[in-house]
Amino acid sequence: MKRNTVIAILLVVIVVGTVGAYWYYSQSATTSTEEFKIAVMFQYSARDGSWGQWMYDDLMKIDAEFDDITVTIVEQVGITDVERIAGDYAEDGYDLILGHTDEYKDGLLAAAASYPNTYFMNYGAYEYADNFAGYQVSGFEAEYLAGILGAGISKTGKIAYQGTFGYPYEYAGFHALELGAHVINESINVVPSWTGTWTDVAKGYETTLALIESGFDYVATSASGPALGAIQAAGEYDDVYIPAMFSAETFDVDPDVVICCVVFRGYNLVMDAVNNVRQGTFEGKTYEYYMAEGGIDFVLNQKLLDKIPAEILDKMDEAEQDIIDGVLEIPYMPFE
Repeated sequence: MKRNTVIAILLVVIVVGTVGAYWYYSQSATTSTEEFKIAVMFQYSARDGSWGQWMYDDLMKIDAEFDDITVTIVEQVGITDVERIAGDYAEDGYDLILGHTDEYKDGLLAAAASYPNTYFMNYGAYEYADNFAGYQVSGFEAEYLAGILGAGISKTGKIAYQGTFGYPYEYAGFHALELGAHVINESINVVPSWTGTWTDVAKGYETTLALIESGFDYVATSASGPALGAIQAAGEYDDVYIPAMFSAETFDVDPDVVICCVVFRGYNLVMDAVNNVRQGTFEGKTYEYYMAEGGIDFVLNQKLLDKIPAEILDKMDEAEQDIIDGVLEIPYMPFE
């Protein structure tokens, strides 16, 4: 948790916060003189300020940092086109092809069967082949910290988790938020709320407005469009705050409302995949990246630090370090 992060330089701080990991890869990932080609497929825009943005930012970092690694971004890929497009890149000699949505699994598995010398990874996949693996980056541990924060600053004793369709990762985030909140206040009311959309800003606004009018003054969000609507609704009230998710760029939407962000990172998982392919250690399994693995950061908004009691800041610091050290294990509860 970066208390001294100034909003204007937040992205820079996030980059340097993992210098150790970057240095390691700078020393170890360039032992091969052969070009390594990566294609990453996105269902929507990669530069969406949300789910796509965190992966895009780290991919561009890798592309700029390593002369022997080339990254190609493929956007707006429909589910029915995945196998064909992945096959085209395999034919062109790409070494690693990633699908950044769980809905690409079947298409990439089919492509993996047709191109055994190319390696494939898909977000959330739990079916495998020798050259096909899943990757999982989930913010539930950081949602636990957000729960501590919510219970520590809520004046109404009512906090919510606003998600999309009730996906497993969203239920895991909701339950972790609830667990964290109950550390501070066992009687606090924590509820989930599903918008039924990934993209509809108006739906997020309406859903959050209804929550606020029902007394909820802390609404965690988990999607791009609805999150923007939630921030807009919260901005119309005093003392209503939004914990955001995915990209730290969300702070810029309204720095008077977004009090913290669960920031996702893709750098380590991509570089691990590159090294595994090059070294012949790639396995058909799910590679998991949480807080200890550098896949998740919990970042506070410096502008709103004065809204957080000192004892809550200390409680979050302690819990975060315990999670990273393996002393505190937050259960992953992906279902209702």
